[in-house]
Amino acid sequence: MVRKMLFLDFLMTKWFVGKKKMTELFQGRLFFS
Repeated sequence: MVRKMLFLDFLMTKWFVGKKKMTELFQGRLFFS
């Protein structure tokens, strides 16, 4: 149970970081174009 929660937390963190990076890349592309 604890391991499953840690895994879900890991997935959410990974998704959040990935989404943040994508947003930064997208904004940077709009800014530089």
